[in-house]
This record gives sequence, structure tokens and C-alpha cells, in this order.
Amino acid sequence: MSVAKIIGYIRGSVTIRAEGMFLERFLNICMHRGILLRDVRHRGENCIDARISIQGFRELRPIARKTRTRVRLCRRYGLPFLLHRFRKRRFALSGVLLFVAVLWYLSTHIMGIDITGCERLSAAEIEQGLKAVGVYRGAAVRKIEPKSVQNKMMTAFDDISWIGVNIKGSKAYIEVRERLDTKRVENTDVPCNLVARRDGMIRLLEVKAGQTTVKVNDMVEKGDLLVSGVIDSTKEGIRYAHSFGEVYADTEYQKSGTYPLEYVEKIYTGKGKSRFTVSLFGKELPLYLKSGSPFEYSDKTETRTEYSLLGNKLPPFAIGKVNYREYTPEKRKRTAEQTVNLAKKQLEEGLRKEISPSAEIRNVQSTFTQTEKAVTVTVKIQCYEDIAEQSAIDKIENMNYNEDSENT
Repeated sequence: MSVAKIIGYIRGSVTIRAEGMFLERFLNICMHRGILLRDVRHRGENCIDARISIQGFRELRPIARKTRTRVRLCRRYGLPFLLHRFRKRRFALSGVLLFVAVLWYLSTHIMGIDITGCERLSAAEIEQGLKAVGVYRGAAVRKIEPKSVQNKMMTAFDDISWIGVNIKGSKAYIEVRERLDTKRVENTDVPCNLVARRDGMIRLLEVKAGQTTVKVNDMVEKGDLLVSGVIDSTKEGIRYAHSFGEVYADTEYQKSGTYPLEYVEKIYTGKGKSRFTVSLFGKELPLYLKSGSPFEYSDKTETRTEYSLLGNKLPPFAIGKVNYREYTPEKRKRTAEQTVNLAKKQLEEGLRKEISPSAEIRNVQSTFTQTEKAVTVTVKIQCYEDIAEQSAIDKIENMNYNEDSENT
């Protein structure tokens, strides 16, 4: 279709039939007034058919009356008449256009992410990482470069040795391969060492398998070899063992913090306000006009509820809720003793979360220094615990090490 025909279709035109005794005068007046008649065909001595623009047709009435010519509309052609036909069906037309738009969106954007191969890493962690590099439900397929996504994900996750990214239609297929966890060796046929998981002084050795490399009262640091799974025997040569057992040591946990004597206390007024957002196809739409907190001082909490669509075949529909709770800040002052007690309690609670449940806590100590405006508190917890953890042995690396030792 030529450009002229496209423009003609957009503007619209009509086919008319003109009948009368003075057709020649009728045509001359039309030409004189700039009304273009195209495709003129004679249908008889006093009858012609012609195509004319919509605007030209509106200007024919006075000319037809003046020349006593009867003009009839035979056919309508073009976009204006098509739109006029759907004027009373605008809701149906809107529905068709919306359906086409949704169909286009679903076929050109990521609608689902299938993740396989996760063991230590969760699918949620992988999905969060993918979102950070541009792969998420609602992302445009044309903007995703699988090779770039692979490189960025392997850089972001140390536990990933390889990741495959395959886009098929509107779905992303992610295959993950994790690195060997050298700190977790459950198969007793796999040779491994026992290494220290933290600093401490050895107090008791209960080794069931492997060659001990430390003795009681030795100080060790995190990562030091405690029991070797490489046993060098003059009779049997080098053999590998699955080391296991317990190595008990005195350990110490320490945490410090500085706490001001003056502090700000929040006095809640009882006033609050909630705002909502709707997330669909990876886009978040706020259901409010003003952003930010409605109060000068407030605490903010957020909740998000997701609803699956068509059994997770479409991006989840989510409703977010943001709560603002107003408060008035008031300056208060503690005594040094009150501040030290508060600090000791908070620091000790934080340390106890780091200590293994199987550890025996033997002593808790605290010290503090005071200035004019603050106190600095240090809390130490002394424990008695098993510090051994398994670490898999790479036989190839060990063979290279032995060869280097012999050459030396």
C-alpha cells in the first residue's frame, strides 16, 4: 500500500452518485471551489459516480441545490467511519485493545522463573540475586543478556561454581551448581581433616580417626589444623582417612560498645497512618498521592502479602502496606551505673547468640571506661566447647604438596 493510500484511508472518503440535467455545471463549480472529485465514472447520460473527501462531501449541498443535482451517498471508506462504527461499543473496543496490550506484555516480558540445583543456597536467595542483575518477573526479555547475568551472579555468590541462564518464551530457566562445601563432610568415605573453627587453648582431645597435630595446652587460631586425614606410615605409605572426633578448648567471646549518657526517648502519641501499594507484573503502583512520612517524627513498618495468579504461571499480585506511627522525641539522661547495666545486658545478649548451644559458659566478665558524655563497655564470655570442624581434603593438591616437600 502506497503512502498516498494510507493517508487517504486515515482521512476517509465517500463514493457519491450525482444525477441531474446540469452535471457539467455541477462539476465546474466543484472544480472552481477546490472540491476534488476522483474516479469519475459516467453511469448514463445524466448520472455519474465519483469519490470525494469527507470535507468535500459536506460542501456539496449548496452546489447541488444551485444546479438542481441530486446527490446520494453510496459507500463510506476509511478510518473515521470505522471509529464511528465502534463509538457505541467503546467498552468492547477498549477491552480488545487491553487484551492485545496484555498479550503483547505477556509474550515479551519474564512471566516465570524456574530455579533448579539449589542445595545450601535457597531459591529465594538466588531469585533476589537475579533481581539485582535485572532478571525478575516483569523484566523485558530483550534487555536480558544471559552471559552477563552468569558473570554477575558468579561474582555475587561465592558458593556458585556455575550458573546457566536460558530464556524460553516468557520464562527464565536457571540451573545452579554449587561449590563443594569443605566444612560439611557427611560421607565417611570422603577423606577430611579437623580444623579449628575459632581461637582457643586445647584442654581435651577425643580423636576417633585421623592423626593428631596438636596437644593439650596448645594455643590455636581459627583455621589451624587439629587432626590430619593424611596419614604417612613407613609401612603403608600415605593413606587418607575420614577424621572425626572432638577437640575441646577454652574459648573467649568479646564485644564492646559506646553508650551515651544522654539519649532520646520516643513518646508515642497514639496517632498513625497506613498507606498501600499494589504490585503487578513487576511494577509497584502507589495508592496515595504524597510520598514520605505524614508526620515529622514516626516509626515505619512495612508488610507485603503476595497472591499467586493462575498457579504461579503469572507474576504474583502483591499488596504492600506501610504503617507510620507518630512519636514525640524527648531528651533524657541516665546515670553512669544505669548506662553500664543497660550496655552489659545488650552486649551479653548479642554474644550469647554467637555461642554454640553445646558450649559450656564458665565465666562472664565486664569492664567499662567513662567520659563526660558516654561510657564504653566491654563484655567477655569464657566458654569450654568443641572447636573441631571437618574440612574435605583435595587429594591432588596434597600430592603436589608432598612432591614439593620431597624435592626440597
